[in-house]
Amino acid sequence: MLECAEKAVGAILLLFSKTRHSGEIRCNGSSWYVAPAFRGAGLSLLMRTLKHQAVHTNVTPAPHVVPILEALGYQRFCKGLFAAAPSLAGPVGRTKIVRVLDAPNPGDGAPTDDLRLLLDHARFGCLSLWCETQGEGAPFIFRRRFVRALSVIPAAQLIYCDSIDQLARFAGPIGRYLALRGMPFIITPANGPIRGLPGKYFDDKPMYFRGGQPPRVGDLAYTEMALFGI
Repeated sequence: MLECAEKAVGAILLLFSKTRHSGEIRCNGSSWYVAPAFRGAGLSLLMRTLKHQAVHTNVTPAPHVVPILEALGYQRFCKGLFAAAPSLAGPVGRTKIVRVLDAPNPGDGAPTDDLRLLLDHARFGCLSLWCETQGEGAPFIFRRRFVRALSVIPAAQLIYCDSIDQLARFAGPIGRYLALRGMPFIITPANGPIRGLPGKYFDDKPMYFRGGQPPRVGDLAYTEMALFGI
């Protein structure tokens, strides 16, 4: 926070989490605001946050913030997003999809780490799904949102999957599950068109990181997108 004469004149919201597999601390810089008369101090506020030993991310940078991030050493790890109609994808075989909050025993089938991730995000208001086919299971997390490019049609924003390839593999059954719940489209971070997934790629929604290994595309767990639906 920036303070002047015992009044708040600026603030930045930081969301900390630990990545599942590497154990690295990730710091998602979310909302950032400085009162107009104190904008000159805004950069120092952002630089202060970089003292935290973490992988710093900004997954929804405003266009005017991008030059500042790049000047501070942030790098792109994701170039844009892909809007898809997954129900048009081919079948996988017999697939079972369970919403964890609807399951009488959500622990059945899902490993402990996956279950914790799914239940955490269900409490944030996300749609947490466990998908099984041919003895193999995978977690998927979405958040309902409206996308300007799709007019007033609601879409499912991908928050988490183990890999984009896995999303493409399960796209058909997941797409039909979501369409029956009023979400015929999904929006996912991407670095280009996704093979096997019908849709359109947009390269104007970059995501940035600084320090450590770049985040994996398809993992927005515990970020502002997951918590606030931004």
